[in-house]
Amino acid sequence: MKTRFEKRLIGCDQVAINQKLDLWQDATAQLNDLSRSWDEYFEEPFTPELITGALRTKPVEYFIQVHFIQNDPELAKLAEAQRVKMEKLIEITDFPDYEQLKNTIVAFKDWLVRKNFQNELENSIEKLYIDEKYVFPDAIKASIEDQHTYFTRDEYENAALELIENVCAAINAINDLGGNISGKDLPYILQSCITTGTGAKTFGELKSGASESRFFVPRLFPNWGMFQREDNALLLHVKTNLKFQ
Repeated sequence: MKTRFEKRLIGCDQVAINQKLDLWQDATAQLNDLSRSWDEYFEEPFTPELITGALRTKPVEYFIQVHFIQNDPELAKLAEAQRVKMEKLIEITDFPDYEQLKNTIVAFKDWLVRKNFQNELENSIEKLYIDEKYVFPDAIKASIEDQHTYFTRDEYENAALELIENVCAAINAINDLGGNISGKDLPYILQSCITTGTGAKTFGELKSGASESRFFVPRLFPNWGMFQREDNALLLHVKTNLKFQ
């Protein structure tokens, strides 16, 4: 069988997409909270360079103290001339209370560690900084969606996808008449290839005899990850019985 391959969309891992989008949106909101705290203390924007420095410096308190000294004209002169060591300057300087700022930065750092997100954030933080604010840009959103969107990779996967689409279409037609067939009701060879969602109508709306039912009719879709498994039985059958050039 000779054919020209054209990749086809299988589907999206919407759960992974939503989780990552939520992570970025949460990080962006926290960055703006940090920026406000920083601006209240230093009266300057909390730039990506400063954020990176705050995230990498331990302890955070030292980063705040050094930045304060570097921005004080008299203290900065002493530091630059190395007449007094930084540690001594910190010891003798009467800093305005920075506990709230320190705690906000520490909480953000701890959150990044828990989410295993610091490196990813630092690699893209310049893209988030627009007009002295942090925003979640469309380019990163699109990148996340692309990363979790799956296409067929060869004609064998195209053939298997078409079979699954036909199965889904047939069962959805039955369900639209009042059937109640979900992916778990199918043979094992098909279960990992199909995702069960919900249709637009309830069983009651179909007038199928279950007029009191408020449950939505199942709707079947190809599973976005069905070809990510090497042991996909349907795909193995397709490769065994069909030949493409």
